[in-house]
This record gives sequence, structure tokens and C-alpha cells, in this order.
Amino acid sequence: MTIFARLFKMFLWVVFIPLIPVSMLVFYYQGYAKNNILETHDNLAKMAASAVTQHIDNITWRMSFTDGLEKIINNKNAVERKLEEVLASNPDFLMLAVLDSEGREKYKVGPKFITDNVGVIDLSSEGTLSEIRKQNRLNVSGFDVHLNLPIAEIIYPLQDGNFLFGIVSFYKLWSRISAQRIGNSGRIYLVHSSGEIFMSSPGEEQAVSPYYLNTAIVSGQPLQKNLKGSNGVNYIGAIEPSPILDAYIAVLQTKDEAFTSINSITAFLIFFILAIALLAYFAAYSFAGSIANPIGELIAGAKRVSKGNFDTPVLKDKEWGEFNSLINSFNTMMKDLKDYRDLQIKQQVSEMKEFVFKAVAHDLRAPVFGLQGYVELLQSGKISEEEAKNYIGIMKESLENLSSLLENILDVSKLEAGMLKPEKKTFDAAQMIEKCVNLLNPSAKEKGIYLTVHIESNKEAFGDEKLLERVITNLLSNAIKFTDKGSVTVTYKTDEKYSVFEVEDSGKGIAENELEQIFKKYHQTDNSVKGYGLGLAISREIINSHGGAIKAQKTKNNEHGALIEFKIPFN
Repeated sequence: MTIFARLFKMFLWVVFIPLIPVSMLVFYYQGYAKNNILETHDNLAKMAASAVTQHIDNITWRMSFTDGLEKIINNKNAVERKLEEVLASNPDFLMLAVLDSEGREKYKVGPKFITDNVGVIDLSSEGTLSEIRKQNRLNVSGFDVHLNLPIAEIIYPLQDGNFLFGIVSFYKLWSRISAQRIGNSGRIYLVHSSGEIFMSSPGEEQAVSPYYLNTAIVSGQPLQKNLKGSNGVNYIGAIEPSPILDAYIAVLQTKDEAFTSINSITAFLIFFILAIALLAYFAAYSFAGSIANPIGELIAGAKRVSKGNFDTPVLKDKEWGEFNSLINSFNTMMKDLKDYRDLQIKQQVSEMKEFVFKAVAHDLRAPVFGLQGYVELLQSGKISEEEAKNYIGIMKESLENLSSLLENILDVSKLEAGMLKPEKKTFDAAQMIEKCVNLLNPSAKEKGIYLTVHIESNKEAFGDEKLLERVITNLLSNAIKFTDKGSVTVTYKTDEKYSVFEVEDSGKGIAENELEQIFKKYHQTDNSVKGYGLGLAISREIINSHGGAIKAQKTKNNEHGALIEFKIPFN
């Protein structure tokens, strides 16, 4: 073999062959970094959709004024006066109207320029009211922009068969969301399913044509790697559905701006790889090692962001100042995302505090007023000793109910905050169920209800026995409460991964639309039955803390009654 051939072979082994895995690493990094950027866009779109969902939930909560509206529904002056009060106290509500069961206008209030523009409301031919009645919840549709204000139509079913129709402004919410920026060209948009963008500025050119946006929406893919822009510039981004009918959240940014740093780094690396090919193996090895540090920091930073850690910035590299511009941009983006997340969390906490305060105030007011009345009677001295003894007994019962309510609220808060953690260990499930049944058997017998137990497995369960005993007791108590006659059955069985508990009753059952709602705090399916709506919420949090699941469903024979099942893993 000639000297030239040996040198060529050595070049292949020492220089060229090591370049293959290095080049593969570079291209892998480029794809990985681009996917991280797209996922960041998708996270922003999901956060915006979540903000819209919370805003609609807030509007739903404000529909509480409709309670009792049916009592004055035939009094035009009283209804219009009530609606005007609601408009005055809710600036986001621009117009309100009451429609009959067919969808025809009965009453309407609002500024004259809005009511004149809307005209006489008649939804009788649309065919959607029956579905809205069946869902029994707020429906938001007809999103549009008028006078540079984003508005939407809402329809809310009333208890007497009528409907509440309204026009609501989304200006405050959308101005906060659309103010977010990603670089110079990245923005958040609200898009109709047809692909039309709801513009925030009159005359603004749509970044991506309706045809391409509609095609992206129909594809069902959240991440968009190449969208042809109206101005000839390609865009990337993410599209997520919103809770508003036929409306989607789109995060769009020019492809060049989004990937400019990555492409620059890739070109930069390729250039140096080619240069390294002209040097000896050890020089190439040393060179590659020096550039790996900032890339590794950026990849680690991207992984931290994907896991929700926005507090640890990527450190600058003194040896490679060229990377510092990219690192600065990455850290700025991470700070913006953190600020946006903190803003969302503050808003959620504020709304939750307001909800809990009002719910607790509502539940405390009646018994406190009752106690005050009894105290005044006792102080008057105008009642007999027997009556005083009876009143004291009633006051004691009210205080016990208040204590139970406050204890339940505290437990819910502890569970949600992660302060009440289960102490897991194996225990005899059959023995625990028997204990719960013995505790509630007297109240069941008093109503003529039979409590039965089916143990289909002798395998021990794994969890916090006291907390799970509370779940069984809550479920049994509810079953007895809502069963007038018949039986309540507790079943324990196991499969390969879970211990499964079932409580089945022969009561009046649970409506289909209530099966998911009953586990929410303060939710009651029957207001005539005494309670605060916290027992099932506490049960759900306890099961969640065990890594399990709980659900309500129809009984196995699909007749009367309800069946609630929960399962917890063995480890």
C-alpha cells in the first residue's frame, strides 16, 4: 500500500468517520430545538384557550341572577328592571333579552344603538335550542368584532323553559391575551373555523389567508410547521380549539424569526465542522467539546421550560460569545412565559377565592341568622323552660352543622394544597367496609333500607385506611340519604393493578348530565336534601391523592338508583 493510500485511509478513520455522528447530532439538535419552539407556541395557545374557558366560567357564575327569574317572568316591568340592574353591575354585558321556549323575543334591554342593530330576536328556526336545553349550560357562539370590540352571543336555559339571550364583550380578556408577543412578529389570534381572523385593528392585513388557516384547522394537527402567509412569508405556530363555538386560538410567528437562531447556530456549527475536517483528530475533538457546552445548556433549558420550570436561566458561555445573543433571546422568552403563567395563576387564585368566599358566606348565613333569632328569643324571657330547652337543642344541632361545614372546607383546601397526604400501607378492605356498614346501619334501618356487603376478593388493599374509610362512609351516607326504600350494596373486588370499591343503591338515581358534576365542590343535585355538597368533592380529592380514579354511573341493570365506583392502585 502506497503512502498516499495510507494517509487517505488514516484521514477517513481519524477525521471523516467521526464527523458522521457529529453531523447527525447537529441535525438532531436542530429538529429537537424546532419542536421545542413549536411546543412553546402550543403551550401559549392552550393557556389562551384556558383563559377563555375561565372567562366563560365566570360569565356562567354571573348567571346566578336568573334564579327566581321565572317568578316574575310575566311581569314585563319587573323583568326589564332586573335585566337593567344586571347590565349596570356587569359592564361586560352589552345587551340582555328573554326568549320564550321557541326562541322568540319576549323582553329586551340594552343601549338603543345595540337593540336597534340587533332587531327582533327570533331563533326558532335555528334548531339549536333543544340541544342547549339538553346540555343545561351556557352556550357561547356568534363571536364577532363590532366597532373594534370583540363580542359574542350567549344563550342560557332558564328553569321555566325560557332562555336568556345576551351580547357579551370579550374586550378586557382579549386585549390582555392579544397583547402577548413572541419576538417581533409572533402574536395570539382568535380564528373562526372558516379561517377568518378576528382582527383587533381595523384594516390590518391577515397574516395567513383564511384558506390555509381553514386547512390547518380541518387537519386537526395542533402544531403547524409551515403556513403560507398572505405576504409571501411562511409562518409556524399552533392552533387549539376554544370553548367558543367555531372559534380557535392560533399562535403565529414568521418562520424565519422563530428559527433564525437555530438556523444560525446550525450554519455556524456546519462551518466549523468543515473546518475541523481539515485539522487533526485531537484538535477536532477538543473543538467539538468546547461548543457542546452552550448547546447542552440550551437543550437543558428547553427541557426545563417544557416541564414548567421558568426560574433557572441558561448561563452565558464566556468562550462562545456568539451564542450569548441566542441565550439572551431564550432567557427573555422564558421570562415572558413565566410572567404570563404567573398572571394566569394569580387570576385563577383570585377567582377561586371569590368563589369560595361567596359559597361559604351563602352556607353560613342561614344557620347564623337562625342562631341569632333563637338567642334573641332566649334573652326576651318570654318563653317557657321547655321551649328554651328545645331551642337550645336546635342551636346545638346548628352549631354542629356549622362545625362540620367548616371542617369539610378545611379538608378540601388541605387536599387541594397537598397538605393532607395519605399514609399508605396494606389493610384488610373487607374489615374496613364492615366497620363503615356497622356505623351507618342504624340510620339505614330507620328508613327501612337494607345494607349488604359483597366481598369478591380476599386480597388486601394498599392506601390510607382512615382516609378511604371516610370515602366509603361519605358514599354510604349519600346512598342512604337519596334512597327512600330498597337496598344499598357495597362491593369489593380486585384486578391486576387496582383495588375496586363499588357503592350501589336503589334510589332515584343521577341524571346523565349530573354524573360528572356531582364531584364538584358545593354542587347538589337536589336542593331539597340537606347538605353542603362537599362530601363527594372530598372523596374525589382523597382518591386522586392515592393515584386512583372515581366515577358515577347508572346501575348495572340501568334501572333505578346509582353506582359510584372508585379504584386505587396496589403500589
